[in-house]
Amino acid sequence: MVDYSSTFEVPPMRRLDIRRLSQDFREILKVQGPYFPILGLLEIMNPLFNIDYDYVDDAMWDRYFGKNMHAQYDLDKKCIFIKESVYLGAYEDRGRDRFTIAHEIAHAILIRDNKVKFCRTAQRSTDIPLYKNPEWQADCLAGELLIPYSLCKDMSIERIVSECKVSYSAACIQKKKF
Repeated sequence: MVDYSSTFEVPPMRRLDIRRLSQDFREILKVQGPYFPILGLLEIMNPLFNIDYDYVDDAMWDRYFGKNMHAQYDLDKKCIFIKESVYLGAYEDRGRDRFTIAHEIAHAILIRDNKVKFCRTAQRSTDIPLYKNPEWQADCLAGELLIPYSLCKDMSIERIVSECKVSYSAACIQKKKF
C-alpha cells in the first residue's frame, strides 16, 4: 500500500530558508530565549493564517484516526486535529508532544499557499528529494522552531533538552544539522 501522505511533493525549500522562517515566528511572538511556546503559536494560527485547531478525546481519536497517529493537519478543513493526551502533554512540556504539534503547525504553514503535486511515480517518500518532501520540511521547521540554531549551536544535547523542552532524540537530530 502506498502512503499518500508522503508521496507528494511541495515547492522546494532549503534548511536555511526554513531557519529564517522560524526566526520570523520567534520575532512575531517576541520569543527571547531558546524555549518556544508552541501552544502560543497554535493559539494564534487562526488570526495569522485562518487555520483552526481542535483536540479530540483519546478514545474517539483512536477509533477514528488510529492509535499510531497523534495529530493531523486537514488541508481541506484548514484545521489541526490533535489527540487530547498529546495536547495535554505539550501543555506539560513533554518534548515529543511539543514536537508533534510543531510538526503539524509546520505542515499548515508550509502548504497553506503552495500547490501540492502528487507524484504518481513515487512509491515511497524516499523517491522525492528531501527539499521537496513535505514531511522533511515539517520536521525541519518543527526542529528549527523548538531548537533555534542561533541560541543552541553551542549547547550540549542535555542542555538543549532541558532549556528547549524537547526530547533527547529531537535534540540529537537537530544538533547534527547545526
